[in-house]
Amino acid sequence: MKKKRRRRSRGSNFRGMCCISAVVLVLLVVFSVQSHSMKQKNASYQEEIAQLEKQMEAEEARSEEIEELKEYVQSDEYAEQVAKDKLGLVYEDEIIFKPEED
Repeated sequence: MKKKRRRRSRGSNFRGMCCISAVVLVLLVVFSVQSHSMKQKNASYQEEIAQLEKQMEAEEARSEEIEELKEYVQSDEYAEQVAKDKLGLVYEDEIIFKPEED
């Protein structure tokens, strides 16, 4: 009878080890799948960060252009050009040549 008990405990021990091994294997598979999906998400986030940085640089350049235009609009040179182009004003000693019309 003692031999039967040993065989049963060895058999149940083997079954228990198989169950534990199966659980560990399933966990490893789940973790590897999760790791792969996290790497994909990380790559997409890195692409998005790069795109947003480019957009930020473009907006900073645009902001700089706007500041330069703001300074130019407040200058005397701009006022003179608008007066000449839109209002047709000229200096007293300035000579204007117009093309002949047919």
